[in-house]
Amino acid sequence: MINRREIAERQETVRKAAAARWRAHVSEVAETTASVARLGAVAAATPARRAQYLEREARKVPYRAMGFALERMIGPTLDFDDLPPTPAALEAGKPVARIVELLDRKRIGDGFATGFMLSGGLLLTNWHVFKQPGDAIGCGAQFGFQRASNGLIEGGVVFELDPESFFLSHERLDFAVVRVHIAPVIGAAALSDFNFVRLIPNTGKILAGQAVSIIQHPDGGHKRWSVRENKLVREPGEPDLFLQYTTDTLPGSSGSPAFNKDWELVAVHHSGVPRMQGENILLKNGNVWRPGVPDSDIDWVANEGVRISKLHAHLLGLAHQDPSTQSHLTSVLATSSDAASAGEILANPAATSLFAQASTGMNKGTLSEAGSKMQPNHGWPSNVVVNGTANFYFSSASTSFPRSDEISPATPQGVKNEEPGPRLGLGPVVTEKKLRFDPGYSDRAGYQSSFLDGFDVPVPIAAANEALMQDGSQMVLRYHHYSLVMHESRRLCIWAASNVNYDEATRRRTRQEFGADTWKLDPRITGAQQIDDAELYEPAKKFDRGHIVRRDDVAWGVTEEEEEFGNSDSFHFTNCTPQHEQFNRAMFEFHGLWGELENHISRQAGFVKNKLCVFAGPVLADNDPRHDFGMGTDFQVPIEYWKVIVAVEATAGAHKLRAYGFLLSQRDAIDQWGWEGRFRAGKFKEQQVSLARLTAITRVQFAAVVMAADPLSNIAEEASSRALRSLSDVRLR
Repeated sequence: MINRREIAERQETVRKAAAARWRAHVSEVAETTASVARLGAVAAATPARRAQYLEREARKVPYRAMGFALERMIGPTLDFDDLPPTPAALEAGKPVARIVELLDRKRIGDGFATGFMLSGGLLLTNWHVFKQPGDAIGCGAQFGFQRASNGLIEGGVVFELDPESFFLSHERLDFAVVRVHIAPVIGAAALSDFNFVRLIPNTGKILAGQAVSIIQHPDGGHKRWSVRENKLVREPGEPDLFLQYTTDTLPGSSGSPAFNKDWELVAVHHSGVPRMQGENILLKNGNVWRPGVPDSDIDWVANEGVRISKLHAHLLGLAHQDPSTQSHLTSVLATSSDAASAGEILANPAATSLFAQASTGMNKGTLSEAGSKMQPNHGWPSNVVVNGTANFYFSSASTSFPRSDEISPATPQGVKNEEPGPRLGLGPVVTEKKLRFDPGYSDRAGYQSSFLDGFDVPVPIAAANEALMQDGSQMVLRYHHYSLVMHESRRLCIWAASNVNYDEATRRRTRQEFGADTWKLDPRITGAQQIDDAELYEPAKKFDRGHIVRRDDVAWGVTEEEEEFGNSDSFHFTNCTPQHEQFNRAMFEFHGLWGELENHISRQAGFVKNKLCVFAGPVLADNDPRHDFGMGTDFQVPIEYWKVIVAVEATAGAHKLRAYGFLLSQRDAIDQWGWEGRFRAGKFKEQQVSLARLTAITRVQFAAVVMAADPLSNIAEEASSRALRSLSDVRLR
């Protein structure tokens, strides 16, 4: 079972080691960059490396001329693409999978890494992703999770990982190999449909200054092709285990395959290279990075991957020492020969002559011209690597190449034969992009008390001994369309106040069009003053990152940018509390009454539509239960939540302020179903309550104008709450 905190700790170790290697070669990188710019990649290479490279290139030229080109990547002219730039890039991406947590046989959790198939049903990723077999239990490989030509994201097919049958990892080379079950748990396809990538052991596959293209699942999202500003920055020496390059990656890209211009595998991406000062990783603003701060804030100087020639040599050594390991690695090693250098592309006089000319300093233009004049020899069968996974045969006879599951001469010991399992289609989903946040925190206006025309609605006031303070006053954190105050010891917000505008002219985009959920820490306060993923939300399997201010409430704006920044700002951890999945997600049978209160009130006849002020927060009670979600820390989890909806009513030509208080409790649900169990619909207790009662419960004071607008303010205390079975039970006047 995955432990995200341990993954993060291992990843930090890997990053620091990568940074140390970078510092040792930083002057060489500068010299190489200057030399490549002056002479070109071939001429700037060392003589031995240039000879290796040109020999391989000469052997591949005849097949490019035939139209079976090992299609070249035009690196700097392409973007970080949702769609593959060439047919060869599409084929190269087939074996690449998003690594996900399996919640059950029908549902998957978030993606957290990338991996790709080797032959023999084995998947390759990083050691820092899976250190030991237990880390991979309950995880799956999702293939085909990518954007289709129609613009939709295809759900693909999910296969469960099987570390009990085979698992191998190595810390120094930062790789892990795990077997994949042949029957899918979600979707319909054969594992062999996704091909495999061959581990070419030979060096000379790439030169400094040439493109390194990575196929990955960044941020745990759908598949991307990273082909922009993607250069190898330094020629590796014989002892070097890693390559450094400038190709773009994001968190979740760990374990991705890195290819040369011909889509031959050259490295397994494993880490970014951060700028460091001593033992500290630095942020772009010069501050020291700390756990919980988004990776996007780190000052990255390069990326790094494990050299395939070194990884292959390690596997070859294991296969000679351990019979059990050898049986599982047989097909991997059997398909690892270099098609360009090991005789699979047979040398012919034209190719040999071309190599001789190229070795004497031929430029790239001459190489292409000479290659275009060559004609293939149809009298002998040869195969040519198209993308590291597919092979073509040229022969007068009809010949087919065996599938990956047919290569191994026998079923490896310990690998179980399986019947196909249930095949459940994931179906297409709307494409999402990464959220874009406004970097200017000092310019955010926050909640506006004059938002409702003709009325001033002040923010609430928290108890003085509870709120996070700044310069002797309660620290109010201002965002786009809302503000909040944090509790100093509980590290959760005490209250949040938002301006809500339902005017359709201010709402242009759907949730999906804004981008995938991306939570981040607020840089205006320290990490110790807010709770992040690693501390609570990731280990708390059944508890979501629950918004206090709903994203739908603040995702509006006079301009598109204001609308976008309003949506993104709702994804700060300061606006987040642990809410059980059944409380937070309407999709899991929860009837949605709580979430519909604002919409219900905004629709009622007699109210000035489109605009509301909403106050909300958790009830931070002293007797809230404590629970350790597996990280060794007890958290007090809020059981009740409150909100106050303020609207303007139009009656007889006059406008009147109304304020409605509500309380929701999940105490009965937790008592019955426990912390880890799944809640059932109907186990939440919703009430409409007086604002006076809310103050007594929350210790949050509301302004007099708000208190006077409460329709329950003049009702006897014992009757000042109303159980809500449906929205029609809400008392509006």
